Amino acid sequence: SDIDYLEQQLRRKKISRRQYRFRRRTLDKRLSAVQRTIINLQREIETAGGRYVDMMRRLEAVSTDIEAINRSIADVEMRYRRGEISAEAYRQLLREYRRRKDEDEDVIEEIILKLKEET
Repeated sequence: SDIDYLEQQLRRKKISRRQYRFRRRTLDKRLSAVQRTIINLQREIETAGGRYVDMMRRLEAVSTDIEAINRSIADVEMRYRRGEISAEAYRQLLREYRRRKDEDEDVIEEIILKLKEET
């Protein structure tokens, strides 16, 4: 969400490109550290039991889907800036991608809640 907010700030020209790059690198480093921690925890959970394995697989699949959606959004924005697609097509694609992303984020929250309940 911080990265999304940062990108919105850049689009609205509230921050400079330089600030964006610096903050984005910082957020990417934090994200990488969290992902490494999650990978280690996934290994521990996989050894703990079968039902956790299913949750971790779903979590991985949704995370991969969110990354693909983010790349697609960036691609659509680039195509719109180049004039390859119309404003209406741009808005429609963004709406669809954001809807899918919201659904995936809901799945992640659901899995996290299940894990919290069990602990």
